[in-house]
Amino acid sequence: MDAKNLIERRKTARPDAAARFASAEQVRARRTVEMLRRARQVSGLTQKALGEATGWDQSFISRTERLDGHKPSDETVVRWIKACGFDLQSRVIDPAADDGDGVIAEMVA
Repeated sequence: MDAKNLIERRKTARPDAAARFASAEQVRARRTVEMLRRARQVSGLTQKALGEATGWDQSFISRTERLDGHKPSDETVVRWIKACGFDLQSRVIDPAADDGDGVIAEMVA
């Protein structure tokens, strides 16, 4: 039995398994969108004002906040956060690092 048939068989046998797999990605997307919405709200920007700051249509911002379509790209996240007046910080963590805190690289956009 090939992998595609096996996946389809498992979906049929246990439809909740397919839903759990898809839901993990959806959870990450929802968390990202919630972070973007909160950044906009905390900064005091309306969807229209954020659109003016980024060059996006208000409808794009609304669709993004509703997660209507697809997960926002990394470029969209960075542009959104910067327009809200925040710094985007990324850390690469290695728990085995010798420096004690595990941070081996840090970037501020």
